[in-house]
Amino acid sequence: MKVTYTGGNGEFSAAEKTRLEAKLAKLGKMIDKKGEKEGHVILTAEKRGKKAEITVNYLHHSFVGSGSGPAYLPAVTAAVAKLEKQILKVTAKLRDTKR
Repeated sequence: MKVTYTGGNGEFSAAEKTRLEAKLAKLGKMIDKKGEKEGHVILTAEKRGKKAEITVNYLHHSFVGSGSGPAYLPAVTAAVAKLEKQILKVTAKLRDTKR
């Protein structure tokens, strides 16, 4: 999965970036069935914390996961968890419905 970051320049340390890339790689394995997919991570700083929003297009659906927290890493992990739930729901629906 190709990931592009917007905002929050230089906020991740090397260890945090490797953990984040591992989580996004897990998400990429669920998505990358027919070719390479792209994800867009938007990081914003708010008055009382940080906010992360991840957008991924998959199977004619646009998935958006957003999370907030005291730092960028917890916000991104919350957003990845929400995206994972959405993707599992759509794949299960496609697998279980009659055609």
